Amino acid sequence: VIGSFNSIFIVRITFGLSAAWFDAIAPFQTTAVGLFTNLRQANTPSNTIQNKNLAILFATRLVLNSVIPGNSFIIDNYLFNAGIDPNSPAFSGYLTNLDPTTPYGIGNIVGKAVVNYLETDA
Repeated sequence: VIGSFNSIFIVRITFGLSAAWFDAIAPFQTTAVGLFTNLRQANTPSNTIQNKNLAILFATRLVLNSVIPGNSFIIDNYLFNAGIDPNSPAFSGYLTNLDPTTPYGIGNIVGKAVVNYLETDA
């Protein structure tokens, strides 16, 4: 599949993911502020590896679905390994959560901001 993509598309994916990853972990740091969000540490969930990973995974899921539709199953496998079952009834609540005091909400806020940028960038 990747062989048929052009280099600009690869750069776009790489940029989108890198931006999402930075913005997703920025609220967990004392001085960092995201590039596409203004989320700050004030009400961030505990600064654990699991919370950072969840924020990154939820942001990644949205960005990947935007640039390569239909590939959310790739991230869903990682979420499952992190203890989030994509087949559970609660999963849809995680996907719509925009509460910046939760790792899911941070990831979704960041993912939406990066996707908005990618889809409106000329």
